[in-house]
Amino acid sequence: MVNISIKGTPPSTQHIYGHRGSVTYMTREGRDFKEMCQWEIKSQYKGKPKEGEIQVVIDFHFKDKLRRDIDNFNKIILDSCTGMLWEDDSQITTLTLRKLISKENPRVNITIL
Repeated sequence: MVNISIKGTPPSTQHIYGHRGSVTYMTREGRDFKEMCQWEIKSQYKGKPKEGEIQVVIDFHFKDKLRRDIDNFNKIILDSCTGMLWEDDSQITTLTLRKLISKENPRVNITIL
């Protein structure tokens, strides 16, 4: 089992991608968060990317009870982990997302089972 903790709250999908005509690009906010995630992963995980089928649990610990669609936050996390914790997110056979409240310590916990 692998456990990783990323400090803060990820930007929603609406804030990580922008569009110019038919071109989609990652925003500065998205790039900055992805880079921060990858630094955190490197500091906490020294192994090779997992191969084969995996199950992943992502716990989002938000600082407040604002209304949020939980599925708007997992894309940037999965993209950040690809190539570091697993080879490709197509390996994920089960993905569990949980929304929790942690006023003093907003974070994202990633567990590979």
